[in-house]
Amino acid sequence: MAIQIRTKADNAILAQSTDADKAVLVENCWYFSPEQVDIERFTKTDRIYNCPYKGIAYWYDLHTDEGTVQNVAWVYDEPKDGYDHIAGRIGFYNRETSATTAQSVTSDETTTA
Repeated sequence: MAIQIRTKADNAILAQSTDADKAVLVENCWYFSPEQVDIERFTKTDRIYNCPYKGIAYWYDLHTDEGTVQNVAWVYDEPKDGYDHIAGRIGFYNRETSATTAQSVTSDETTTA
């Protein structure tokens, strides 16, 4: 089973694992390697979130035909001990947000992000 993150505006794939093991689920958030993300649609910002458990996360803004949506994804470049497995991975919520949806799909439904 693969995981996809899609835009709500146009249903485009933003991130996709080819195998559920390649996307990491931590505390109801999916973390993808940068290669699994359509990174050209994002800009990494100076805005941060300081998680008491995982450390400092930098937000990514999403660029769409309708404009820019802030704080859609994030990355922990140097997470705290115990969260090394998400270092450099781009995180998305495993739920519907104002800009994205997360879904499990079969291998028949996967395409290149």
